[in-house]
Amino acid sequence: MLCYRNQYLKNKRAGCFSRRLLTVIMTATALLPFSATAGENCEAALRTMNVEGTSLVKAAPDMATVVVSVNYLESTAEKARDRVEQTVTAFLNGLKNHQKLKNEIDFGSQGSVKAAGLTVMPEYSYDNTRREHILKGYRANREVEIRLHNFGVISTVLDVAMSSGINTVYNISYEVEHPESVRDKARELAVADARKKAAQIAKGLDIKLVRVKSVEYQSNEGGAVRYNNLRMMKTMGVNSVDSADGGVYSPDSMEFADRVNVVYIIE
Repeated sequence: MLCYRNQYLKNKRAGCFSRRLLTVIMTATALLPFSATAGENCEAALRTMNVEGTSLVKAAPDMATVVVSVNYLESTAEKARDRVEQTVTAFLNGLKNHQKLKNEIDFGSQGSVKAAGLTVMPEYSYDNTRREHILKGYRANREVEIRLHNFGVISTVLDVAMSSGINTVYNISYEVEHPESVRDKARELAVADARKKAAQIAKGLDIKLVRVKSVEYQSNEGGAVRYNNLRMMKTMGVNSVDSADGGVYSPDSMEFADRVNVVYIIE
């Protein structure tokens, strides 16, 4: 009889504990969706306004890069190589010895002149009669890049190149050598533009800007920093580049654009 009573008490206590545990679980389960729903409703209740700020800053380029190349086709690789090397050497010596260019070009290891490596490749033509490729010879090529801060001596550099045997002006481009400060200015103006627009809209609609909810910004590091003057991409063929195409070396201004998207919480 005593054993039966003890077993009864144990079962009763276990039943009470189970009911309490079930009540706690049901209460927690009921509260969780309520809390999540309340948070979602609170977030949805926030009114927002999206504003885009833009800017455009112009800057005058302060450096020009002139790229010329020389290439010759000869019967042997050695002849092609020697002719190109002689031409490049004559060009560099001409730049060094020209009185007008004395203080304009730095020929040091980290200077403003870079000569690319020499390339020599066999060149073939197709013989329709024999139906095979025939070796025409060997073409050697080398490029030389000159950076200049004085745009007024570009014509002189090209005249020296032509008189030395350089046969192609590959490219002339202009750029801002250190564009970081200009980019910073464009970014500041874009942010200021976003603020100004937000303030004007809020005033006009009689609403209050509470705070910034989010900002979307992607740095525009490329921009229009480099400008290619296509009119100067020409093959040498006149006695004086300066007299033939004078006045072409005034580059357009660079344009640095930026933008930022700002989302404001309003009330």
